[in-house]
Amino acid sequence: MVKYSQEEIKQLAEKLIKKTDSASPFEIAKYLNINIVECELGNILGYYKYHKRNKYIIINKNLDEAMKLIVCSHELGHAVLHTRVNTPYLTKFTLFSESRIERDANVFAMYVLQQLGKWNYYVFVNILKLPEVLIKNSSCVI
Repeated sequence: MVKYSQEEIKQLAEKLIKKTDSASPFEIAKYLNINIVECELGNILGYYKYHKRNKYIIINKNLDEAMKLIVCSHELGHAVLHTRVNTPYLTKFTLFSESRIERDANVFAMYVLQQLGKWNYYVFVNILKLPEVLIKNSSCVI
């Protein structure tokens, strides 16, 4: 599995945003031919699945629009950074674990979401569980 630096993840996110002329994770996924499916998932927020050369982002349809953007951005990070690794489902309790691939997906999500312009420090620290030092180094406005 490829190990990415924070700078490499930022560059990948910026490249995709530039190519698609959009910071919407839904638009980026469409550009990359990633299927997005919304369905009833109970307390599961979403997950990424790779099957027979097809990529899927599954999102809980009962989430509010803001949380769908967060979950889609995170799962898009998996699709871009860890293409062939199926990720376990995300719940409110396991939402963003300490594993390297989860951290990478969160960093990717942060760079995409901050380009949407309506996300703040609270989202990155409390929802994505990113360390403050990482956020300060990202040039994200605090």
